[in-house]
Amino acid sequence: MRGDLGLVLLLVLVVAPSLIFCDDQTASPTAEIRSHFAALDEVRLLATGLLQLGQSLREFVQKTKGQMNDIVHKLNIVDHSFNRLTVLASEIKEEEEELKKTTVVLKASNEEMKDLSVRLYSKVDTILQEKSRLQNKVQGLEERLSSMSQGLVTREQVQELNALRGNSVLHIQLEEWKQSRQLFEHRFNLDGPQSDYTIQVLQAEDFSDLLGNHTDTRFSTKDRDNDHQPHHNCAKDTGGGWWFHACGGTNLNGKYMKSRTRKKGIQWRAGKKSSLKFIQMSVRPPQLSFLITDAS
Repeated sequence: MRGDLGLVLLLVLVVAPSLIFCDDQTASPTAEIRSHFAALDEVRLLATGLLQLGQSLREFVQKTKGQMNDIVHKLNIVDHSFNRLTVLASEIKEEEEELKKTTVVLKASNEEMKDLSVRLYSKVDTILQEKSRLQNKVQGLEERLSSMSQGLVTREQVQELNALRGNSVLHIQLEEWKQSRQLFEHRFNLDGPQSDYTIQVLQAEDFSDLLGNHTDTRFSTKDRDNDHQPHHNCAKDTGGGWWFHACGGTNLNGKYMKSRTRKKGIQWRAGKKSSLKFIQMSVRPPQLSFLITDAS
């Protein structure tokens, strides 16, 4: 379009001087008459050029107007976007202020939570320490109660020994885990409490060494250690009172075990590696007698 416009302007500039300016001296009478009027072809050519120039100018104006409208529309969009951005910036600023306030509150809450956590941990430690102390106290009380109860049982057993004082016969029934039941009798003499119920084995039937090595032995309990062991308390180790002789050999007053174990169990022979399965002891005056039979 710009090329057509330039061509028309060039044509006008070339034709117009030739129509206006003429040499008076060299012009003929006909030329002098015609100098006041332009030729028809020239007029048509000029009109055509002007028409094309007008159309080009019109198209240029319309195109420029469209471009201006586009620019105005884009400017409106930019202005609207700018206004929107301004509003968003204001909202962001307000939210930033709220966030700052919230951050301050959260920091304060965080400090409070830290203080609360420290106090809670301190209280938990105190509770755990108190729990440990209570457990120790309970354990100590349980041990004391157990010791007291065991001591009472031992004293009862010692009191029962008073009924056995003098010349008596001990009747024993026992059974091992893999053998039949066996019966034994021992004649013995029991002294009084002033000698800690010292036993004197007088006579044994069928199995003379069951209590033979316990003669002249004092009765031992947890609170009366007479077992001649300087570093051990046989009654405390085995859980019952008996006429102990170096913590070995026979102990028919031990704990009953449900398995073949010798530790703190009922023992009747030195060298045996298991506790007895069954034991029964009874005492009678020497003038009476039991019917001794094989209980197998």
